[in-house]
Amino acid sequence: MSARTPLRTLSMIALTLVLITALGAMTAAHAASSQASANHKYVPSGDGKQKSVTTVVTWYGYNDNSGATENQHGSADIAYPKSDGYPTIHNHATEGTGTYNNPVTFAAPNKDLKTTFPIGSIIYVPLVKKYFVMEDQCGDTDPQGCQNGSNHADLWMGPAKEMNGTKLDDCEGNATPDSAVKVTINPSSTLSVDTTTMYTTGNKCTIHLY
Repeated sequence: MSARTPLRTLSMIALTLVLITALGAMTAAHAASSQASANHKYVPSGDGKQKSVTTVVTWYGYNDNSGATENQHGSADIAYPKSDGYPTIHNHATEGTGTYNNPVTFAAPNKDLKTTFPIGSIIYVPLVKKYFVMEDQCGDTDPQGCQNGSNHADLWMGPAKEMNGTKLDDCEGNATPDSAVKVTINPSSTLSVDTTTMYTTGNKCTIHLY
């Protein structure tokens, strides 16, 4: 006569099977997401050839990102989300690791969309050794802001949530070069990358400048 399996043991087995199934689904979803990024075709800039362009670089994050209007701040919204059919990667501003397949969001003014930084294009910024994808509009009309320079890239840093305003602002300011720098358009996928987080969830400014 066989002994009965205790109900507690059956419950533990069932729970284990549920966890294994959930973990498998998460792993498959992550693999599919990574594959989608790896297969993404970036929009070419200009003639599609790799070249360095002189660019005014600034920084922004959740606290100073405008939302529905230019005067409304505190947002991770982007002007050109993938969900709206744009040839981009993200649906909100994202600090990826900075690799070719996991770039960081950046914004550009309208004047640059048809030339240097079209929607969905990718750049490489030697200043931080990271790749960035054009997914947002740099919309202010300040001559010293988005309209400053023949080319302007406003680079995202930090999590997509409200952070310590003073610390994030200081990090952005300290990372902003005093003059225009070289940025690579249509970069190859093999350039040197620093995957260090630039601004952490713990309000630490950990960006590396080169």
